[in-house]
Amino acid sequence: MAEFTKITEQRVRHISGYEVYSAGRDYIGYKDACSTYKMYYEFGWDIPFEKGIMYIYINLIYDENLNLIILSDKDRQNLIEKVVKALTFMTNFRIVVTS
Repeated sequence: MAEFTKITEQRVRHISGYEVYSAGRDYIGYKDACSTYKMYYEFGWDIPFEKGIMYIYINLIYDENLNLIILSDKDRQNLIEKVVKALTFMTNFRIVVTS
């Protein structure tokens, strides 16, 4: 059994129940039973490899109403790991986590 299920082209669900999805032009969404977050991201282009890059900004995490939130280092790292894992399943872009 696969770890993720593709719900739509822009939304996946992990077997544990959390979902990662495109939340508009500038945000990646994360939703589980208790929380909903949006993370700011941008696209770039890796010229030598001719491949897209997705930059995820770990210091720009918002709640569902786009209020900037502060997570503990442990919670932020856990969130980033889940989102990167899901995005790796969803897309062929290289994913770069940055501040």
